[in-house]
Amino acid sequence: MTEKKFHVYTCMEDELRRLIVSGLLPESKPIWSESVLMAKYGIGRNAVRAAISNLEAEGLLKRVHGSGTFVVPQIQRKHPHSSRKKGKTILYLSFPPYSEKTFQLNTVTYFQDMSFLLKQGGQEILMLHIGKTDPVPEILQKGHFAGIIFEGNVDPDFYERYIQPHPCVGIDFINPDFHCSWIDSGKFNVCESAVKYLYRNGHRRIAFLTDESRTWAAEELLRGYRSAMNELGLKIRPEWEICWMRFPEGEELKNESVIRPRDFYDYLEPVFTSHTRPTALVCYDNWRAFSAVEALEKLGLKVPDDISIIGSYTRSKDFDSGIDCSFTCYHIRMKEVYLESYHLLSELIGRRACTTEKIIRLMPIFSPGKTVKTINN
Repeated sequence: MTEKKFHVYTCMEDELRRLIVSGLLPESKPIWSESVLMAKYGIGRNAVRAAISNLEAEGLLKRVHGSGTFVVPQIQRKHPHSSRKKGKTILYLSFPPYSEKTFQLNTVTYFQDMSFLLKQGGQEILMLHIGKTDPVPEILQKGHFAGIIFEGNVDPDFYERYIQPHPCVGIDFINPDFHCSWIDSGKFNVCESAVKYLYRNGHRRIAFLTDESRTWAAEELLRGYRSAMNELGLKIRPEWEICWMRFPEGEELKNESVIRPRDFYDYLEPVFTSHTRPTALVCYDNWRAFSAVEALEKLGLKVPDDISIIGSYTRSKDFDSGIDCSFTCYHIRMKEVYLESYHLLSELIGRRACTTEKIIRLMPIFSPGKTVKTINN
């Protein structure tokens, strides 16, 4: 069998396919021009044309000389020479609380390794974001795929109708009423381990910070923080749980920049100017830790001399190039989470009669950094 290659236009082809199948590109309307696609994906004209030719062969696009390239209506998409191997397609479905913008960022960041792995085996992954008011994608209704990886808060009726009948694996958001296997990224363990690490270094007054308090990830981290504090017999003070929800703008949370620090001063000032202030702070992630350092410095406190800080990160440190990577932190291995979900799904596809359900938890990797100081009680 001829070895399949990961072409320079693969990311563009996969994203256009997802936008068409999910209905985000309107039917019978033109897509972007070749020049815009070249700039958008950083590839040459020949690569753009190759990707469009593949989608045209699948019956998703149609080129009209002198007018542009148009999205083919669903009712016309049956193509006798379609190159899509429907039995070889793996679906990745993203549900709220993720938004379309967050979904696009995550797919670009995390899925390159999996896409390449599938293509080497003659398979492909189709990634769809399904919002609360979005229609059910055509491919889900017809069931022409091998299995599903899903992530987010899924409506039970939707799960029973469209996901449960197929081999499927869920990521995080574990629902015991859904009879399937799960991959747990270990967010609970991040805060639990962080508190215990601080405890071993002499800290007894430990606070927790997040500006996304109503998100699932923040709830998991807070649960891990409380679990470790209780296990170690440490007092949990409500004012030391520095939790709030920043204001959303549309479907996105306000100030998503990874370049500019957020202003945490007003949230930290009442806690860290008290007589019995915390000696350590566990942050939602390295970015919040970075913003916390800025606020603490305005209060005249130095890290780690006065306050120790622990964060976490999910993407590669190259992605966080604007953030000081000397933080003591935990790496939540999301790339490996998605790869592990594919391996588990492959097992289920190969053994359809197997009814065993399992949860696989990937433990975070500790990075010692330079932001925790050992103190004597």
